[in-house]
Amino acid sequence: MTERIGFAALSPEQCPPRDLRWYKSWAQSQAACLLPNCQQSLALAKLKMPDGGLAEKMLDHFISGQGNAVEVDLDREFARNPRLKELVASRIEQDVAERITNGDPPDGISGAVWIEQSDYGTSEAGRDQRLALGGTFLEYQVVGTSDDGGLMTRLQVSDYYFWSPGECRPTNCLHECGAELVANGEATEFLQSGEGSLIVADPRAEEPLVEPEREIEELR
Repeated sequence: MTERIGFAALSPEQCPPRDLRWYKSWAQSQAACLLPNCQQSLALAKLKMPDGGLAEKMLDHFISGQGNAVEVDLDREFARNPRLKELVASRIEQDVAERITNGDPPDGISGAVWIEQSDYGTSEAGRDQRLALGGTFLEYQVVGTSDDGGLMTRLQVSDYYFWSPGECRPTNCLHECGAELVANGEATEFLQSGEGSLIVADPRAEEPLVEPEREIEELR
């Protein structure tokens, strides 16, 4: 981190011990932050994002300063990342099963499941989604039953794209850059919103799916 951006940068010594991948990512981010301005630093960081993906789209929109909402097609994102789809379905099933056990009728049950950055997995699609969406809630509502006896759910995401410096991420200096661009009026945070649907197992008929094993992945 350079004096150009601020003095609150976290060094590796201030963070819990990490593996070699963390330190490699930290060094790469620090190198990007040595460029003359934050626009250039984030442009260099974009080279690490999957070409033409959701992460590039979100970063470009952030830097453009337009500020209008960007739609996220959850059905498309589930199709790109089956692991994420299975994980979300599993968590909804577990939540619905608990609600039914407590006496709630299945029709109309609604709630939210939290998606951590590591939940996207290590595939290219998962890495793209992690860099674009980060940790977020997916809200759901049971809207009916499917022909195969499953429960039809409608999902919605509504979250802000923003940069949050001050955490033990290897990319912390880039988060400081993003926050600085906003403070200087050179970039604008914006809403990410979208809908999708999933058919999940009815917990009254069978056991909920086992949640996929968590993979270790760096934070954006």
